[in-house]
Amino acid sequence: MSRPPVVPRRRSSADRRADSRPGGSQPAVTPADGAPAPGPSTRAGTRRRTAESGAGRRATSRTAAKTAGRGSAGGRSRGGRRSAGSSAGTVTSLARRRSWLRLPSWRAVLGTVLMTGLVAWLGWLIGFSPVLAVKSITVYGTDRQNPAAVQDLLGSELDKPLARVDLDRIRQRVQTLPAVKTADVVRTLPNTLEIRVVERVPLAAVEQGDRFALLDADGVRLAEEPKAPAELPLITASTLAEGQKPVAAVLDSLQEMPPELRRQIGRGEAETQDSVQFTLASGSTVVWGSSEESARKAEVLAALVQREASVYDVSAPRTPVTR
Repeated sequence: MSRPPVVPRRRSSADRRADSRPGGSQPAVTPADGAPAPGPSTRAGTRRRTAESGAGRRATSRTAAKTAGRGSAGGRSRGGRRSAGSSAGTVTSLARRRSWLRLPSWRAVLGTVLMTGLVAWLGWLIGFSPVLAVKSITVYGTDRQNPAAVQDLLGSELDKPLARVDLDRIRQRVQTLPAVKTADVVRTLPNTLEIRVVERVPLAAVEQGDRFALLDADGVRLAEEPKAPAELPLITASTLAEGQKPVAAVLDSLQEMPPELRRQIGRGEAETQDSVQFTLASGSTVVWGSSEESARKAEVLAALVQREASVYDVSAPRTPVTR
């Protein structure tokens, strides 16, 4: 950058008086290089030039600072305008997105309507439609129990929607049948109820007049037969007249016997629950006592019957007696 031209300053009246004053001139001093010393006018001119040069440099510095300031301010203003424009664009974009979210499109509305209709149709199909209603009842696991009796018991469940059938209530109804110990009810699509039955097993027969009632281990009467089954022990009628505890003691004792030993028992009786006694098919007598330790008594008796005897006393299984 070029320096501004130096304008000569006019001499003041003080300078002119100093020059015209006698003795105003200082003695000349010879410089080291032999040049004549500058006079008063020369020194004044030097000072003026130095002052003017300093003033020019300061003016130049101020001009440069102003120029830099204007450039910086312009840059800041342009940057501010760019930042303001970017912020305004972001706000506008967010506003558009929010307005789009607040106003669902016709696709979203149509999807919601279709989904609602589908759910309603499925609810009607499963819960109310005859398409998935009960049309048949299948019974599994019956031997003594007649399957037709189970189906007749549950006839009111036909034509009901399969999903609305009360499985627990059906199970309880099936278990009221004498021969059924447990029952499980399963829905099978599209139209079937499956009944899986576990039957009670007869353990002994009880003489009742001219007929014989079959009892399981719980003392439940399963059926009546005109003749005593040869494969079941017979409990005399006089025992039943004395209450259920003696009968329960006989049944508990029989249940603990292995099938091979139980088939050798011809008759069981008990005056009290602590006086159980059996008669073998061979005619020998077994003194059993109470139903306590029945499993151990059965093991001892299975070993003793290998020897022929008229009486096998296992009421104290640790010290059995044969006679």
